[in-house]
Amino acid sequence: MKARSVVLTHMQSPDTIFGLPPLMVIAAIVAAVLVLVVLFFVGIFVASAAIAFALIGFAVTLVGGLVLAWRVGRIDRHIESVFLTSSRFWRGSPRRWLLAGAAPVSPRGGRS
Repeated sequence: MKARSVVLTHMQSPDTIFGLPPLMVIAAIVAAVLVLVVLFFVGIFVASAAIAFALIGFAVTLVGGLVLAWRVGRIDRHIESVFLTSSRFWRGSPRRWLLAGAAPVSPRGGRS
């Protein structure tokens, strides 16, 4: 018999910023600021017309990123937990032996 969780996972919803996944919103803002800074410096050193496009690029990138965050947030409310879980898995853990079921091996080559 399978044990049931006390927490009703199908009724939970993750934290949001104005209804959007927080990491997606932060990524959209960082990308927009990066576009602004790059185009601003291109405008200073190469062509002054790029300074005018810097604010336009910032606005377009920010709105596009927020729309993308809204769309993926509507498709899967837990999208950022999926991204965080997979990155944690591939980074590895010093306690990976718990997953494999073998006893830990010390860095010197013997059993600990």
